[in-house]
Amino acid sequence: SERLEYLKDEQDINTFFQDPINFKYELLDYAKSSGFQRKQNKFYSYAGLTYKIKKVTLSGGLSGLWQNIHNEFKNIADPINMSLFNIVPSASFQWKQLSANYSMNVNAPPTSYLIPIPDNTNPFAIRYGNPYLKPAHQHSFYASNYNFFQGSGASYNFWINANLTNNDVVMSRTVQANGIQIDKSVNADGTVQLYFGTGYGKEYKNKQKFIFSYRVSPNINYNRRKLIVNNNESTAKTFGYGASVNIGLNWNDRVEFRPMYSPSINQTT
Repeated sequence: SERLEYLKDEQDINTFFQDPINFKYELLDYAKSSGFQRKQNKFYSYAGLTYKIKKVTLSGGLSGLWQNIHNEFKNIADPINMSLFNIVPSASFQWKQLSANYSMNVNAPPTSYLIPIPDNTNPFAIRYGNPYLKPAHQHSFYASNYNFFQGSGASYNFWINANLTNNDVVMSRTVQANGIQIDKSVNADGTVQLYFGTGYGKEYKNKQKFIFSYRVSPNINYNRRKLIVNNNESTAKTFGYGASVNIGLNWNDRVEFRPMYSPSINQTT
């Protein structure tokens, strides 16, 4: 299979001086103003195989990913162009209600991280973009399962999602002696994102007119990415967990009441 995509993105950021005559901020400051235009062509070509053994279905393949990216900035004389070609694998597994898949992708850095002119909207936290960021290489894995038992009205499910990213975009922060923070976008390897959740619920019916149901779904998540402050590198880790509790009351499809409670806790070290 083949797919062709065309993307266009454009943005202007302008800073103005105060007019000494009418005291309005309407005189453009060219040195502190910026803008960009991105044109991106992406072409995918996929070849793969699918093999079925009884109730198990296995699929795998390779995609050729061509990307031609044209970045033009108002304050840079020459445009920054990228021509990329990558072979990216993918695979999937299916057995009854259980499914899993793996994929790899190569993504150009978001345009909001590319603008080299400082964003001084907050004078105490100034952000610089980096027009020379490299594309991110992301490996993704996802698995899920859901089962519903008609006789008892019970159901359970689980899902897991994992992402590993190299050449991710992080902010390198410099804290000056006067307290002003200056952030600049840079590439970093080893970003990890893990998410896992499960759930169990049951439905009770009384002569088909009154239905009571509940579902409890705990979940956990873990994130790790590089942290850079004053040229010192470390790792920031965030661990979170929580649960959602749903209760459903339905009377003859005329009155329905579905409260939900979802507490969560996150901790970053």
